[in-house]
Amino acid sequence: MEEFWKDINEHKGVYQISNLGKVRSLDRMVFNQYNSFFKKGKILSPYKTGRGYLSVELFNKQYKVHRLVAGEFIPNPNNNPEVNHINGIKTDNVSSNLEWVTSKENTQHALKNGLRFNNVKGEDSHLSKLTEKDILKIRNESMSNTHLSKIYGVHPQTILRIKNRKTWKHI
Repeated sequence: MEEFWKDINEHKGVYQISNLGKVRSLDRMVFNQYNSFFKKGKILSPYKTGRGYLSVELFNKQYKVHRLVAGEFIPNPNNNPEVNHINGIKTDNVSSNLEWVTSKENTQHALKNGLRFNNVKGEDSHLSKLTEKDILKIRNESMSNTHLSKIYGVHPQTILRIKNRKTWKHI
């Protein structure tokens, strides 16, 4: 696929995005209160967010690369709010792999392709810090929520919600 570059709308003349998901700064003169100097453009190195998306920082603001690519290369006639990775790979930001979708369509795509699991409960959840055994101990314990939270490495509010059966309801 041939690479094309476009100015990033909010940063025209300073930063560009390519249809292959690369971000670059352009050669430019920089002026400040003390002097001016030439700054050579370069390809920026994106970093991975906690949720697995590639991001770049432009003028102290974080931008997700897939949204930059979609914003410049993919028409959005229905004004859909979300960008979907068609192949499910969050780091594949090539324009042909992206599409504008509704939140519902994005969720349906994730469930259909095994990218998100519906109704995963308890210790089967990848986010769980506790086991079912821990939950039973917590519910039978008379120690303070603060003390229990330190023992199990969770927030005191989590302990309260477990004891009140607001979470881990299936046990």
